[in-house]
Amino acid sequence: MPGCPGRSVDRGPTLSGRTCEHGVPRLSGIPEIVACHSRAGPIDLMLTIECGANAALDAVRAKVATTSGVASAVTYVVLRTHVDTAGAAS
Repeated sequence: MPGCPGRSVDRGPTLSGRTCEHGVPRLSGIPEIVACHSRAGPIDLMLTIECGANAALDAVRAKVATTSGVASAVTYVVLRTHVDTAGAAS
């Protein structure tokens, strides 16, 4: 993916009293974010980030954390994918 292929990371930002419709456009300008899903529960969004080195991940983490409307965020590094049916033939 753009700039840093190889590592898949899920990031869960919590928005500061705003709706996802407010936060998502602000995050969509970060090219390493390849998917964004609304969630129920204490974390508002789940972002899938594609990047390579830890330094690149840290830079993306900083961009997400300093995005207007993001109150907090946690990072989940994907160690291995057991099932991935995306792009499978129908």
